Amino acid sequence: MKILFIVPPDTLRIESSVSEKLDKGRELRAALGLLCVAGAVQKLDNVETSLLDCPALNFGYEEIKSEILKFKPDLVALSALTFSLLDALKTARVAKSVYPQAKVCIGGFHVNLFPEETLRQEEIDIIVYGEGEKPFHALVTALRDGKYEEICKIEGIGFKENGRAILNGPGEINKDMDKLSSPAYNLLDLQKYSHVLAESGNSISMQTSRGCPYRCLFCDIRGTKLRYKSPEKVIEEVISLKNMGISDFFFVDDTISVNRERLKNICKIIIKENLNIQYRISARVDTVDSEVLALLKKSGCNRISYGVESGCQRLLDYLEKGITLSQIHAAFRMTRDAGIQTFAFLLIGIPTETEEEMYRSVDFLKKIKADYANISICTPYPKTALYQRMREEGIIQKDIWQLFAENPEEDFEVSFWNKNFSDAELRMIQDKLMKKFYRRPSYIFRQLLRIKSAKELAGKAKMGLKILK
Repeated sequence: MKILFIVPPDTLRIESSVSEKLDKGRELRAALGLLCVAGAVQKLDNVETSLLDCPALNFGYEEIKSEILKFKPDLVALSALTFSLLDALKTARVAKSVYPQAKVCIGGFHVNLFPEETLRQEEIDIIVYGEGEKPFHALVTALRDGKYEEICKIEGIGFKENGRAILNGPGEINKDMDKLSSPAYNLLDLQKYSHVLAESGNSISMQTSRGCPYRCLFCDIRGTKLRYKSPEKVIEEVISLKNMGISDFFFVDDTISVNRERLKNICKIIIKENLNIQYRISARVDTVDSEVLALLKKSGCNRISYGVESGCQRLLDYLEKGITLSQIHAAFRMTRDAGIQTFAFLLIGIPTETEEEMYRSVDFLKKIKADYANISICTPYPKTALYQRMREEGIIQKDIWQLFAENPEEDFEVSFWNKNFSDAELRMIQDKLMKKFYRRPSYIFRQLLRIKSAKELAGKAKMGLKILK
């Protein structure tokens, strides 16, 4: 049995709330979701796997046709966010048009939110919803062995029977992450993945935990069960990637710092094994202390991203962040004292927020001396508590995400649904605030002093030119 995993071209992506100046060209990240399910099946007997990452290879739809005809897959596997659904469906249509005997299977965050709606799309044969490793492994085994009657018993799978969409029950979450296969990084040309701020240029994403116990109003994984890989399993994957030529990592866990003892143990093993890596993490400001930060720095952590969201306490409370401005200030001070750079995520256009408060939030970023900032527009995304609240308050009249999931059209546009500002006004304010933060002469001079390599200089120059123009 032959499986072709495809990361679709990025041609029909729905506009996001992130500033386009930072969003495009900032990084090329490996598709971890596909890599995880590929890792779950690539060691099965009589199963051949290949992965086509179109953005990394600069492939369009003609190249996809050529590769499908060359590989002749039995199964084409895709993953989709809501923002990338249009490209995923187009890829599925292309696959069906050139090699109709192949089945098309899709999973990912969008499918988790809208499983039945996705399965009803004409070009989709099978969906995997929830955590994909176990159901995809069972699906591939059944297809390989010709036991099609087994598919209806696999939890976390949806399929079509005589044109009728059938959803099996949702599967259980993976409670022991150490039992999962490692992502199939071997299917990639790792040298093609990078981040504009990586000192070495090349950078690979890793995930050491899943879930988040916090309840931020705007987040789609609000209050989900947190599970971890053991420190030993994490280091095993790091060493494997080191042996493949990677020394710069981004741990994409939403809050890797929640379990401080585990994080400290990871740091201690990196130090003890003298792995000589650089890496970045995301953390909450109320989950770090000077001891953790010192170990992070010693083990190679060079930047931490924090969800600041706002410089106004009333707006933090509205978003149910569960943090205070003083905690934010303290975390940034401790991180700076530890010698680690900081990246602040900020939201503007939060419901009831004034323009003066938006500017005050950027002044707060300057006050806490954030090294980098990403200023996004607060957007009620599908199935989030923020979206539900705005629906209940009548701010959002139609359930547009539901309508899009049922009938994905290329002319779909995201709306910010702000009662006080138009979308265009928020985009204009976003652009002004980005310049307000990044155009400071003192900031530019400080960044120039920190540059350690030609690649880092080129990356920062590229990002700077986009922001300053």
